Amino acid sequence: MVEFEVLQWSDESIPELLELTRTTLGMGGAVAKTEAYWRWKHIQNPFGRSYGVFAIDSEQGNVASLRILLRWQFMGMDGKVVNAARAVDTATHPVYQRMGLFSRLTQQAIEELKQEGSAFIYNTPNERSLPGYLKMGWEVVDKRQLYIKPLKPLRMLRRRLFSDGAVNFSPHEYFHGGDVVPWQAFVDQHRERIFSLAAEWEAVRVQAGIRTRRTEPYYRWRYGQNPNIDYYVYSICAPSDTDLVAFAVLRFNTRYRWQEVVLCDMVLAEPDDKLAKLLMRGMVRSLRGDYVIAHFAPTSFERK
Repeated sequence: MVEFEVLQWSDESIPELLELTRTTLGMGGAVAKTEAYWRWKHIQNPFGRSYGVFAIDSEQGNVASLRILLRWQFMGMDGKVVNAARAVDTATHPVYQRMGLFSRLTQQAIEELKQEGSAFIYNTPNERSLPGYLKMGWEVVDKRQLYIKPLKPLRMLRRRLFSDGAVNFSPHEYFHGGDVVPWQAFVDQHRERIFSLAAEWEAVRVQAGIRTRRTEPYYRWRYGQNPNIDYYVYSICAPSDTDLVAFAVLRFNTRYRWQEVVLCDMVLAEPDDKLAKLLMRGMVRSLRGDYVIAHFAPTSFERK
């Protein structure tokens, strides 16, 4: 019978925890398990340091299992802040699987976060991990609806049928000219107007349910500080001056040999259909990718 000691994660434990995640989950991709990415995700998060526990084999001293939950904040329909947590990183070394560690650590996390004042814990599990959550009493709330706009359907077909092997595209292969710029160049150009415009948008947009609390620290962290992903922006200014009136945040990805453009965020000076269409049409004209993909709440202004 193996005995385990459960500990709270600390800065000193990061190398051991990273080694476990690399062993069980791999190393590559946008979520590459580097220390810089860990610190960005779990320490620099403007909503607070992540909650985390891990189990050690008491006899061998090996890290056997890990459970990390990302702290998050939403704005409720009543305008109040809702504290929550997202179940993110979990890993159990192959030697210690099927010993109940996943359930044990998850249940401990739920109880301790509840005591801290988290209103709920959520997750977006894959098909492999979903049964484990359902077994512990988690509920499926809704399926995430994704909206796709093909930009180059014939090229998509050719690439799907005739391309061989992995395909890598440089960022500049996804857009034309200088209308789409890196996030930091966008910040350097418009500075504080970006965040005042974003605050104005949050105050006037039609809200559909709870929504991530978007603040200046959130925008800077989410789009400007991720060590593994580069974000880009398409924006428009008022015709009479250089005052920023709308922008869209984009991320470029390769999927099934296709150039995927992820529409991550959209900010407008006001909930005006003409302004939204102007932003979207200009953005599409500036793109060279195969398709745009996005997720917005079905009844929100952005979905229209």
